[in-house]
Amino acid sequence: MRISTWQQANTGLNNMLKQQQALDTTHQQISSGKKILTPADDPTGTSKLISLSMALSSESQYERNMGNAENRLMQSESLYGEMGNVLQRARELTLQANNATQTNESRQVISREIAQIRDVMLDLANTRDSQGEYIFSGLSTSTRAFAETATGVSFRGDQGARLVSIAPDQQIKISDSGFDVFQNIATSDGRFQLSAAGGNTGNTLVSMSTQASAVTDTYTLNFIQASDSDPVTFEVSGAVSGLVASGAYQPGNDITFNGITLSVSASPANADSYSISPMQRSDIFSMLDTIANTLASPANDSASQANVQNTLGQSIDSLDRAMDHFFEFRADAGHRLARLETQLDINADAQLSLQTIASKIEDLDLTEALTRLNLQMTALQAAQQSYVKVQGLSLFNFL
Repeated sequence: MRISTWQQANTGLNNMLKQQQALDTTHQQISSGKKILTPADDPTGTSKLISLSMALSSESQYERNMGNAENRLMQSESLYGEMGNVLQRARELTLQANNATQTNESRQVISREIAQIRDVMLDLANTRDSQGEYIFSGLSTSTRAFAETATGVSFRGDQGARLVSIAPDQQIKISDSGFDVFQNIATSDGRFQLSAAGGNTGNTLVSMSTQASAVTDTYTLNFIQASDSDPVTFEVSGAVSGLVASGAYQPGNDITFNGITLSVSASPANADSYSISPMQRSDIFSMLDTIANTLASPANDSASQANVQNTLGQSIDSLDRAMDHFFEFRADAGHRLARLETQLDINADAQLSLQTIASKIEDLDLTEALTRLNLQMTALQAAQQSYVKVQGLSLFNFL
């Protein structure tokens, strides 16, 4: 078979071009550190890399979400701690005021500080985060959570909770509704609340304790004294239960009925009465207003002083419940932070695993590439030398 000079030249040229192209590809791989430069280099690997890139993008978004959630929860946890400290001061002041040695003037001084504490709590309730959003407004983050009204403090947000995605099919709550935090607080012992009638004229002090088996009802304790020479008696009646206890009143003796115990001291007057009703939810601002207003009102006789002490005693119980309430929210925020820490570790491991898989597919083995580069350079030089020699051949060389 005859091979023309043109065919020989073309074959040699194509061989050199292939060698040069392979050498250029290796140069580009070494420069980029990647072995896949175009999808055509490895279609299967490219498809896997696209999937891995999407997964890494999702993990990165989860990581950003968790970072934002962590900042918000840390701020909330700190706020709950600060609120607890503020209420602890209010409790100390209320306990100080609930002393027979206090005068109208000294109680009014304490009243003013309690009013300031109430304003501090309102400021804390309207705290914003680093993005200017109200923390306790629920989903209405641009709305001020609480506002002063003619009747007290009003909640202006909603009861929604903000959720953030931290993993596939996993979300975490990063906000608490201001209604739940500030306006849905259990008072008294958590089951019943004790209140004195406004018209009481005796100097009786009453406190209450309950058992888990206490029968739910609205009870009224009435003291009866027909004349100054008659003994004082008492009756306790339930709206549903009817008469549940009665007898002669003995100072210092407890009155027990349906799982409820009332500790009574001092001297009740005829027609003095107390209500024991199922616990109602209250807001922290009303609690503090009650204390401040009670201390601001003069108590010039034993009956009014007893009413002050009864109100303050109940307020101390309410503040204890409120502090427990805020502690529970703080603990819950701490639990969510701990969950975030765990998920952040899981997320970091997932990202590392995805990056490792992607690296095996696309990252270049530099040692292998350099060895291949040397071989390709040698092959190209050999092809060039061969081409030159072939081009120099002629029939006349053999004549």
